[in-house]
Amino acid sequence: MLKQFNPKQLMILFGCFMLQAVPYTLSAFVPPLYLAPIAKVYPNGVAGFSDVNLTLYLTIGAVASALVSPIVGKFFGKAKTKLLMYGGLAVAFVGMIVQAMAVNIWMFWIANILIQCGCITFIGLAIPYLIGNWFGDSVRATVMGIAFAGGSFGNIFMQFIFTKLFNKVDSVQSLHKVFWIIAITFVVVGFLIITFCIKDNKEDKTPNQDLAESNKEVANVKGCGFAHTKSMSQFWIMGVAMTIIGLNVAAQSGLFNKFFKDMVIDTKVIETVGSVFAIACVCGNVVGGAFFSKLGAFKTLIIGGLFQIISAITMFVIAYQGNGNSIINYLPFLWAVLYGLSTFTFTQGPSTIVQSLFGVKDFGQTVGVFNIFFAVGFAIGAPIFASIQTNFTYQVAWISVVAYAVIGYLTMWFNVKIVEPQKLAQK
Repeated sequence: MLKQFNPKQLMILFGCFMLQAVPYTLSAFVPPLYLAPIAKVYPNGVAGFSDVNLTLYLTIGAVASALVSPIVGKFFGKAKTKLLMYGGLAVAFVGMIVQAMAVNIWMFWIANILIQCGCITFIGLAIPYLIGNWFGDSVRATVMGIAFAGGSFGNIFMQFIFTKLFNKVDSVQSLHKVFWIIAITFVVVGFLIITFCIKDNKEDKTPNQDLAESNKEVANVKGCGFAHTKSMSQFWIMGVAMTIIGLNVAAQSGLFNKFFKDMVIDTKVIETVGSVFAIACVCGNVVGGAFFSKLGAFKTLIIGGLFQIISAITMFVIAYQGNGNSIINYLPFLWAVLYGLSTFTFTQGPSTIVQSLFGVKDFGQTVGVFNIFFAVGFAIGAPIFASIQTNFTYQVAWISVVAYAVIGYLTMWFNVKIVEPQKLAQK
């Protein structure tokens, strides 16, 4: 497939893949590793640190970036993409610096707000926008899948490296040293990619002369625009569906490790499950992108949604079987494969759904609003799950996750089925 793209398109794809592999991984997948070493060097009650406040570290950043997303999204297509990305990188790097100097919980909160707001600009919004403007409708989703697979690919290595570094943390100073490593890696890689790989398609005087035939339609910005999109009830209902799906994703993505440990599953099994999950995520993003291109949004979301519903049911079965049953040493692998393969529904899903159903016109603003819904669900999903598990049982908590997945995807399927035949993206 790559042979049909010209060198400039390949450079854009490489840049997007690497932004996902390094800066995105450092800002999204590595932060959960912070919590244990932070709690270790800052005992409960010292400088405002507590289990609840540490959990808010991740939640506050997610909510802040979601609120900023539609505001920043308005500037894509009006200002130069590279300048917007430099700005986002600068904001995120300031957050990294604050984090590397943080001595109380407030500084960590401010740091993550800056990091996530910066990253939503130069990664979360920029990557789908660039792909939407450099690649045609017939291959756009496939390219998006390859780009987003970079995050899962990078996570395989970053988790290994930084787990070892954080395990060696025994003081505030050693914690700050790891944060400086993260900050320097983040800004150097991000700056090099933006500088040498990123360029707006419209900057080319003859951008379409050497494009493959399948991509010539990229010359015209198509779509119904945000003004029309926001007038459609289906857009807002799909947003609510993404919030419900976010409740399910927060539990399955963020709490599986703790859950497996509580089920007294062998440590080596858990480590292997983590590796299987990471590989499945890479495959899922690539295959999911291809499905979006070949099958359309409706059929692809059915496949991903069913995988995710079954993976949630698998977690309930593990909880129902309880400790001591040999089957629970095998079911986590089924969960890892099913859930890993389905992650494309929420990694590239929002961007691809918006482009597939509503087009590239006003994409930044449209996807910015759409992202808020998922971010809210993801932010509150883990606390809700923890509350249900504490007050009832793991079985009840996982049944609630199954319900979120079923309700969320049924709502999404129904509304996508209504919108997709209208071909608004082609207007």
